[in-house]
Amino acid sequence: MNLRTLQEDYIDLNPLQAGGRTVAETRLVVNSYADGYAGYDQYSGPFFQIPRKETALLHKQLNEFLGTDEIFFTHGVREAKVLLFQSILKDGDLIVIDGNAHFSTIAAASKLGLEIFSIKNSGSPDYKIDPRDYEAAILQLKKEHKKPKLLVLTQVDGNYGNLVDARKVTLIAKKYNIPLLLNSAYLAGRTRVNLAEIGADFIVISGHKSFGVPGHIGGLGVTQKWVDKIQDPSKEDKPWDLPARYLAIVGLYASLETTDKRVARWDDEVKKANWFVEKMESIGGIRLVGERPKQHDLILFDTPVLEKIALTKRKKGYFLADELKKVGIVGLRPGQTQQIRISTYGLTREQLDYVYKTFVGLVKEEKYGI
Repeated sequence: MNLRTLQEDYIDLNPLQAGGRTVAETRLVVNSYADGYAGYDQYSGPFFQIPRKETALLHKQLNEFLGTDEIFFTHGVREAKVLLFQSILKDGDLIVIDGNAHFSTIAAASKLGLEIFSIKNSGSPDYKIDPRDYEAAILQLKKEHKKPKLLVLTQVDGNYGNLVDARKVTLIAKKYNIPLLLNSAYLAGRTRVNLAEIGADFIVISGHKSFGVPGHIGGLGVTQKWVDKIQDPSKEDKPWDLPARYLAIVGLYASLETTDKRVARWDDEVKKANWFVEKMESIGGIRLVGERPKQHDLILFDTPVLEKIALTKRKKGYFLADELKKVGIVGLRPGQTQQIRISTYGLTREQLDYVYKTFVGLVKEEKYGI
């Protein structure tokens, strides 16, 4: 099996991978624990049951970073939502979610038999979520003699990269005495998200989406009021797939050493995203979908000009990913030319200028920007 050198050999625009790129320091630590039995060097007992004493420092550091009172580690964000839902809700309970919610929110709720009320986004071209619509939803449900048991807000969605003002939703949640969960998979770790300052009750995070952690790991952060109500997955007799695995926990430990550097450059990352949007739109036939200006690195473009070119190619939509890879650019979904979804996170302006010039070459039928 060949070594994976994608990050070293290519400019990777994949929006799902951008925040999960590991730094050298993290890789070095994780490699030293790559032995399948390395965990047993640190503790004894069932593999999924890592004693609190072994992760006390990690809990402390992450709680300080997130402004939470307790953090529960899970295999991923979906499992973190399942953990919360099964701890505080019961079959048939009603939750209100935003219309840009990740499919894992719906999957987790469906798994536990919850009723879902979804708030619509604003539609084209912004597809934004208006915090005031949470109050409208609560009042509408009240007329139907229903009360939500939980509000769920996707701080940054994985489709458009829109950022929602969580504090405004918090005020509504408190007004109607309904707990609020923040899905911060695409935000916390890229920048600092503090639950105590926002005033919400819960937050779910993703190590492999925004903390630069190798392997899947998620977390459920809660305020003191809810600590005793959460069913700690490490203490369950049948933990199924909820708990985080040891190597991922080691990776999170290591990545937190460089988190301050990550969050310190967030403003520059956002400026860079807006700069790239301006450059790409200047080509013509390419236009941003989602809020403007950008407040996040995840970008969705409508690209009718690329779709038009694809119709002239033998490979149709697959030509785009093929041609980009030839010149060292990867990460676009093969076959898609009507829209492209990318992330500028962690890339330099020089790299992004190269990407822009490559698209200029593609559109003008030149030698692909070279």
